[in-house]
Amino acid sequence: METLSVWLDLYKCFHQAALRDVPTLDVNEICETMSMKICQALGKHCPTSADQAMPLLKAVQNIVMMIPFSDICGTQQSSKRKSRSSLLPDRGRASKPTNYITNTMNLVVKVSQLFPAFERSGEWYNTVGILIMSCLETLFKNMKAASVAAAIPVVSNLSDSVLSLLQANPLQDGTAKFWDESLHRVWKCYFTFIETYLHQKSVKDFLGWMSAILEVGFRHPLQEIRNITVTFWDNVVVPAFVIDNTNVPKVLKEAREKCGKTPDTSCVVPHITTSQLDDEVEPLSTVPVALF
Repeated sequence: METLSVWLDLYKCFHQAALRDVPTLDVNEICETMSMKICQALGKHCPTSADQAMPLLKAVQNIVMMIPFSDICGTQQSSKRKSRSSLLPDRGRASKPTNYITNTMNLVVKVSQLFPAFERSGEWYNTVGILIMSCLETLFKNMKAASVAAAIPVVSNLSDSVLSLLQANPLQDGTAKFWDESLHRVWKCYFTFIETYLHQKSVKDFLGWMSAILEVGFRHPLQEIRNITVTFWDNVVVPAFVIDNTNVPKVLKEAREKCGKTPDTSCVVPHITTSQLDDEVEPLSTVPVALF
């Protein structure tokens, strides 16, 4: 861990010095290059336990937190952005919809896929999951798609990462409280991100990856997770079905009904949106939203 701390300090110094002294660097090129290299390394050797993955997750979190969201969305003046539009265009499904954060997002997804295979034991099991949720929360809060066509493939990939954490069973140790709090935050950020785009396209285009995660949310053991799921369903998804004149899938309808009948579940929620729910929690960071 001491070596990791030194590595992180060196990475920060290199990142900051390169941005200042290398005018030919593209926006977020360092983060993207590092993410690509780590993904390539994981193709040859992957950690098999949470304890082994701890240094990897600390590195991933550091990379995500170093993303220059302000430069990507053009909210700050930068010499590197003189020839670049402030909004990243949607180039269609055939191209990379995220442009300057593609490799970084792929890395977050890859480490999320490793987590379910880890044995539920060890000193760092919960901490690794919390770090993954921190990365996901940062992405959901600080990126914004130029269009719904760009948003759907992005949130589809990240949904699997959220689902794996939602289904995980954390160790009941001193870190369990922080796990629950992190899951609560990322769950709200996830729905807030989807809510932005759901009205722009048929709800059927979202169901392929959203159905499974809604089902798990309805029956999750944490009441806060169930309540957020119900709020999103009742106030955002159901009206979308009405607008599309589409029938609600039976499996989701039954899951919602069972949630309402669970004795310790308070499914009577005020008529507020997930955006309003999100305002109750302080943002993870103050960086401006990045548009991809």
